Amino acid sequence: MDLEGGSEDFSVCPAKDHYPVCIVWSPIPLLTWVLPFVGHLGVATSEGIIHDFIGPYTINTSSKRTGFGVVTRYLPVTMDQLKVEEGNKLKRWDAAIENASKKYEGMMHNLIMNNCHSHVATALNELEYRDHTQWNTLLLIILVFFAGKNVSMGRTLYTFLPFVIICSMFLLLLTFGVVTLS
Repeated sequence: MDLEGGSEDFSVCPAKDHYPVCIVWSPIPLLTWVLPFVGHLGVATSEGIIHDFIGPYTINTSSKRTGFGVVTRYLPVTMDQLKVEEGNKLKRWDAAIENASKKYEGMMHNLIMNNCHSHVATALNELEYRDHTQWNTLLLIILVFFAGKNVSMGRTLYTFLPFVIICSMFLLLLTFGVVTLS
């Protein structure tokens, strides 16, 4: 996908774990096993470098994975989804990610209010992604869960199989009277 009419290759290539200009998602062990729609979010530059807020004062940067592991879902962003009036849109995309990363390098992390989703939302809000400036954790969970693409069948199983196993075990225990709901 040539985003600016140049010769650089901005193609997403899940087989090589390369996700330029994408929002990326990874499962969080234990948490995603119980709530499969909850995971870790990052955002990738035009070169495919993933930036994600992984803890207090810490931004992880990697070309292939988030701070919680391999990417299992991704959402490509097209330049026409950004409200950037002048200049090179790719440079603005990269600058918004850098701005968000610099801001969050100086912040405490907490699971509910100031987290990886907040970091991504900051970059997207700066660019008025999809004509919206109020991106937040809930909206990003919904967006990536329903509009994101799975990297592969194997990674989809990696995400959802623990949840299926836990639910199956619970139902078996319930069926055989080991666990009761009353």
